[in-house]
Amino acid sequence: ADDILNGRTFTFENILPWETEIYIGAFVDFDGNGEPNPGDLLECYEDKNLFAVIAELEDATNVAGQTAITIDLDAVLPE
Repeated sequence: ADDILNGRTFTFENILPWETEIYIGAFVDFDGNGEPNPGDLLECYEDKNLFAVIAELEDATNVAGQTAITIDLDAVLPE
């Protein structure tokens, strides 16, 4: 419950520096079924909505050239 209320922060390190396009998204699978469901945390880097990115309604942020990034995962997938 605390993770849903306050979110979780994840740091991704060792990003491949020679790649020209790298997009990072993450989710916390609270029910353990291996896929995003209502109530799970779900987000892309820089607070981008993962489903909006997949539907091409929003552009994901290219993190190429960075060696580490942090995602503040605080967007709860609604019912």
